[in-house]
Amino acid sequence: MILVGTPNLGIDFGLFKNLTFMFLAKIFDVPVIFQIMKDSNFIYSINFNGIPEKAIYISGEEDKTVSRDSSDPLGIGIVVPNCGHKLFPREKEKLKNSAIPYVREILEKNLENK
Repeated sequence: MILVGTPNLGIDFGLFKNLTFMFLAKIFDVPVIFQIMKDSNFIYSINFNGIPEKAIYISGEEDKTVSRDSSDPLGIGIVVPNCGHKLFPREKEKLKNSAIPYVREILEKNLENK
């Protein structure tokens, strides 16, 4: 399992942003927002059942949305240098400083071993 910038321990935006996100999530019916909040039942169930040992964690060095502790809870992940929260950018000039080359390399290595 490859986890890229995943808030495994949840996201804590602070009270104002939490209320804003929850309000928008309710209006637009986006339940995933509630699932990734820091104290959600979903996050609790992930941590209660244990984060997969064989997971590969990838986080952005400059991510200000998901903390490194949350996206790499075991402290063994790949840190993408010069990359913020946008780990899968659409802009071509940002592709080399993204998670895409790392994910590609991981997949190619695993496919070679099969």
